[in-house]
Amino acid sequence: MTLQTLTQNGAAVRPAQRDEQRGPRLRGIAVIGLGYWGPNWVRNLYRMQCAQRLVCCDFSRQRLEHIKALYPAVETTSQTDDVLRDPDIEAVIIATPVSTHFDIARRALMAGKSALIEKPLATSA
Repeated sequence: MTLQTLTQNGAAVRPAQRDEQRGPRLRGIAVIGLGYWGPNWVRNLYRMQCAQRLVCCDFSRQRLEHIKALYPAVETTSQTDDVLRDPDIEAVIIATPVSTHFDIARRALMAGKSALIEKPLATSA
């Protein structure tokens, strides 16, 4: 099966490709959290080449080394603050334990980043 999406009328459409003349669309994207879902985000973002930089953040040196071995072009850090202070990181994907989602998302938004948060957003209202 090839990568395709279906429009409402049922016609197959290929996903958007990287514009070879303009290059990647974003300066930088970061994935915070490399537990279960984080590496899946990294794999897809790496393949899509939608950003000039892909930064991975996790407290575990072992997880960072594993991702770096799989995707040598990614940058790694164990400090969330490094990601949030970086002016070239325009968006973050937060794939950390649920108890940390709200705090990291709030900090990311306050830093002017777009944020995608793995569900659920928080453990309570």
